[in-house]
Amino acid sequence: TFSEALAVQITGTEEVSLLDAGGCAKLWEAMKVFESRERYKAFLYLEGVVDDKKAEYIKITEGILEKNCKERGVQYIAPVRSNGKPEKPKSRRDRWWKMKVGLKTHMELFSKDSSALLEFLATDKDGLGGLTLSVRLAGQLLKSDPKIRSGEDLIERYKNLPSLEKLRETRGQHDTHYFGIARSVLITIEERLRNSNALDLLRVLSVLPSATTPGELFKILLDENKDKEVRAPNINGPIAGKEGKSANGDKSEPMAGYLLGDGDNFDQSGDHGSECKSLGDSHGREDMKTKTIFDCPKIFEDARNSLERSGLLKAAFDANTTVGTVHQQVQQVVREELLKTEEDKQCLSRLRSALGNGFDFRHGTKGRWSRAEVLEGSVERFLECTRDVRAPIEREFPADCDLSLKYANYLSERKFQYAKASRIYTDLASEVKDDKSLLSSVYSGHGNMLLQKGCLKLAEKLQKESLEMRRALFI
Repeated sequence: TFSEALAVQITGTEEVSLLDAGGCAKLWEAMKVFESRERYKAFLYLEGVVDDKKAEYIKITEGILEKNCKERGVQYIAPVRSNGKPEKPKSRRDRWWKMKVGLKTHMELFSKDSSALLEFLATDKDGLGGLTLSVRLAGQLLKSDPKIRSGEDLIERYKNLPSLEKLRETRGQHDTHYFGIARSVLITIEERLRNSNALDLLRVLSVLPSATTPGELFKILLDENKDKEVRAPNINGPIAGKEGKSANGDKSEPMAGYLLGDGDNFDQSGDHGSECKSLGDSHGREDMKTKTIFDCPKIFEDARNSLERSGLLKAAFDANTTVGTVHQQVQQVVREELLKTEEDKQCLSRLRSALGNGFDFRHGTKGRWSRAEVLEGSVERFLECTRDVRAPIEREFPADCDLSLKYANYLSERKFQYAKASRIYTDLASEVKDDKSLLSSVYSGHGNMLLQKGCLKLAEKLQKESLEMRRALFI
């Protein structure tokens, strides 16, 4: 399918290929790692360059830039005059800035002094091993964090990672690629996402499909936390109320891009918009501190944008249908290194609830059937993560068993995938053997599937056992 092809394209060999020192330098150059204007406030006097409006300083600076560019093979950008008039100050500042970027890039990546940085990026020993994903994340961190001003600062930050020794003991000795990726991910989280809503979103995405997590799932999460008098936002329609009006009487903006789009429809006043206030918030900005990605679409959007800026999430081709793409190895690091605290368990519990409610296809209209089809991949992936032998997500009884049963029923009744459904029924029967209520439901679902296949005797046996268990529960 297109979704599967997309997942392979984004999470395939391109990101797990190995780079040598030259490849690392070219990747960072293509990423424009050193083209941060905020960073270059610190390099205003780079190589004797001054930034002054006086004509004598302008002439001196121009000469220094031209000399350094020619000596180091960096493109010199000559001043451009329009209709014989002197160059405008803004044009001169932009031109100088581009040359400063070129000089800084050359100094960090292509000079004799860059050997330590390139060795760190390209080698396995205490470095990133040249893995494209690790090098890309390190470059994104250097590009976006003003506190890290050079390659030396970046190397020092990696060496001072608090969990470095633990990583080295558990995975570093025999899995250097994981070691490099894990450090890149953990440092990015520590510097950019710690104690933020973006980290909650990353936790949730780590147990969902890498490239095809549907926006419909987060609409369900928002629906669960809405005020009873106000409808939650829809992916393709306005906020609750008739004729495009919200419950407080204000006109709502079009929903194209509202939940998962570019954020242009939100109030930028700092209180996360009237939409968030209407979702049960009577105290305005003060209560916004307690809201999460599960409560407000604006907070969800901000979290998604933060993950994109950090490099941990690739923007979706269609932001109205999917959330974006998290590399599979980034997901693995998050599951193995982060999903251990009570806060993590709370995030996953909210996700379980949304998957369970959204996948209840038997009770409702065709709309619930289509919603179940959208969530099918998310449910399957989440259940796989609960049984991952490397870092299993702790199964929550009976919620995960109930979700597994719904998924098996869906496979047999809607998809007719009898072999897959039968395996789930069999595993569930063993898992819930001490809970007669759940076991009777498993036998009932399995019996209905066998009836569809034409295995009448076995189907009759399971349904009879299910009925007897139900009777015993009511005696």
